[in-house]
Amino acid sequence: METKNCNLVYNGHTCTEHYYRYILGYHFTDGVMDVAKTEQCFWFFDVVISAQLKPKVKNEEFQVWVLNRIRDDEFVVFATNGNWVENIEDFEGLTQEENDLNILYKQKIPFSDFKFDTFKVFVSTFDKVIYLPSEH
Repeated sequence: METKNCNLVYNGHTCTEHYYRYILGYHFTDGVMDVAKTEQCFWFFDVVISAQLKPKVKNEEFQVWVLNRIRDDEFVVFATNGNWVENIEDFEGLTQEENDLNILYKQKIPFSDFKFDTFKVFVSTFDKVIYLPSEH
């Protein structure tokens, strides 16, 4: 079964013309606002921003946030410092324990009707902007 990647659908967003104010002073780019509205997944961004209250997360200037389907309607949301790798077997000498140290936050979502299997955004805590990888 082919993985349905939300980022592939929205990768036409390569820059932004507007920044949309959200909660706690964070801003969405055009691409993020398009995904949030179209896919009705503001809840995902609420998780991302609420986690910014944790020092381990807040102190990381660049973050990669991922939403992955576990099975059926169950998901996991996790944040990394950008150094986490999905397939550690591709990196000789990297242990799972070392890789896991790059995870800043993890939360299980017991139910969501999000139609994609995976979705990724970048967060800059320096300027409080959430953006799509294609907008980087």
